[in-house]
Amino acid sequence: MWEGDRVVGGCGLHPRIGPGGLEIGFWVHPERTRRGYATEAARRLVATAFAQPGIERVEIHHHPANEASGRVAAALGFTLAAEDATERIWRLTRPG
Repeated sequence: MWEGDRVVGGCGLHPRIGPGGLEIGFWVHPERTRRGYATEAARRLVATAFAQPGIERVEIHHHPANEASGRVAAALGFTLAAEDATERIWRLTRPG
């Protein structure tokens, strides 16, 4: 993620959740949070994931204390699929 010529965050798709799924990971520099960078990056990664054949679900995993990541997931239509003391898992399935 860039703001002009400055890196303000990073993001990616990771195949660690098994066949048919990809996990979105992202981070934003603390001085650049609450500006929509993570939401826009995750939105683009969802589109990229579902453009790949065989991908039926996308997930966002985060620690329960990281409420901002949960807000990103909820804003993009993900539903909370599982949670425990150390992790929340949000899931979005392929439309249609």
